[in-house]
Amino acid sequence: VLLTRGDGPRGYAAHGSRGRRLLFAYPPLALDPALYRQGARLVRCDLILAEQPRLAGIKHLNRLEQVLARAEWDDPEIDEGLLCNQAGQVISATAANVFARFGSEWITPSLDRSGVAGLCRALILAWPRSSQPLRVATLGFADCLRADELWLSNVLRGIVPVARLGDHHYTEFSAARALMRSLHPALGLPVID
Repeated sequence: VLLTRGDGPRGYAAHGSRGRRLLFAYPPLALDPALYRQGARLVRCDLILAEQPRLAGIKHLNRLEQVLARAEWDDPEIDEGLLCNQAGQVISATAANVFARFGSEWITPSLDRSGVAGLCRALILAWPRSSQPLRVATLGFADCLRADELWLSNVLRGIVPVARLGDHHYTEFSAARALMRSLHPALGLPVID
């Protein structure tokens, strides 16, 4: 579902135009079981995300930064790109939110200055957990390399474990797999172990 400003004269002023809602229907995304079993391979993007707190978290139609970041690689061995802000803090992947596990604690980056607060991320934040404390906090790139586990979330792909970030390898997928078993049925996605 897209909500646009609707028709109106040229320029940036709204001029009393009425909004327009557009509904699109697509066939389900073809999911590669190997991505869930073996984990995604990530690269750190050179593109630095701009900070605009008034747009942070909103899923608006201007995704030029993500388009430019995704254009940085055409290697079929790379599945996703990790995006940081000017301070080197991880914000997201090009088309997913990021989560890291440190022992029993889970962290997802704060999106108060840039990034998109995805629907799957919102579900994870609201999902009842008894033994896994989850914090929204600053997550540096170096922190990701120290994490026990890294995974991505996207409402179309669900939970995707990360196997590699640059030259760093992750071998632990337990939190991602537990989330897959819990959330994928609610999202209408297959559980792939």
